[in-house]
This record gives sequence, structure tokens and C-alpha cells, in this order.
Amino acid sequence: MTLIDVVTSLSGGAINTLRAAFKAGPLDDGDVPSKAGRDELVSLGLMVKVIIKGDWGYNACTYKGAYGVRGLDEKVAGESVARHHQPLDKALPG
Repeated sequence: MTLIDVVTSLSGGAINTLRAAFKAGPLDDGDVPSKAGRDELVSLGLMVKVIIKGDWGYNACTYKGAYGVRGLDEKVAGESVARHHQPLDKALPG
């Protein structure tokens, strides 16, 4: 499965959460649009739980998640998403 396949199959809550983490993250647990979406993203390696300056309860987009958001936005805009059509485990640059 490719990265673009993964992000296009995400739930609406996961897509909203991924976009929020990408644009405004890291997000406090209380600011996550969808807890279920966040859990879906964490299980796929698109988001991680992080500690910020000793405070627990934050969520951040991973590089893989960022590439997924960019690929999804390009697909919506009708641009080429060829670079996102590689296996999920190979979706990051060397």
C-alpha cells in the first residue's frame, strides 16, 4: 500500500486531525479534532505522542504524516502525486 493510498483511506476525523497537526502542531490532547482519528494516525505512524518541555499530552505530525498531507492536498488540487505512490515504508527520503 502506498502513502497516498493510506491517507485517502483515512477517516474524516483522522484527515482533519492530521491537517491540524501539520498546520498548527504540536497539539495539546484537548485541541485534537478527533481522538479516534489521532489514534488511527498514531497506529499508522503518521502522528506521534510527544512531551514538550516536560509537559505530557501533546501530539505531533511525523514526516510521513506531513508527506501524506502534502500528497492529499496535491491530489485534491489535481497536481501530480507520483512521488507519493511508493510503498508506505519507503515514503520518506533516504
